[in-house]
Amino acid sequence: MCNVCGEAIAGPSHINKPQPDRVHIFYILKGVIVESQKGFYDGYGKTSEDKKGDNTSEWITAKWDKMLDVHFNDDDSSGFMAVHEECIKSAIECKISKDDPNQGCGDEEITLLEMMCEETSWLDYSLANYVPRNWR
Repeated sequence: MCNVCGEAIAGPSHINKPQPDRVHIFYILKGVIVESQKGFYDGYGKTSEDKKGDNTSEWITAKWDKMLDVHFNDDDSSGFMAVHEECIKSAIECKISKDDPNQGCGDEEITLLEMMCEETSWLDYSLANYVPRNWR
């Protein structure tokens, strides 16, 4: 979620947007920016200059699993902070971003099968009608 506007940051799988949002992601430790990336949000905590999320930037400060351990703790001054590119207008308090319950895919409920059908041309969308509701 963007630390300025509070809105979700769209990844490449967002159901209502044709392309991912441009974003600045900061890795912060105790309120200090240690590393940053900017570009299209790839949906997985990194950025890319490519709208499809290919060719993502890699974090160099630490290994990914260690960075996640730092983010998912009780200290809101250490972890990842994300801000929409258009929201950066002045100084921003360095604290981690809230988690997006929809993982950058949009606000509407969508089933895994429906998402696969949208993204995979060989899978007929009508198959979603034959999947039992409790599987969705």
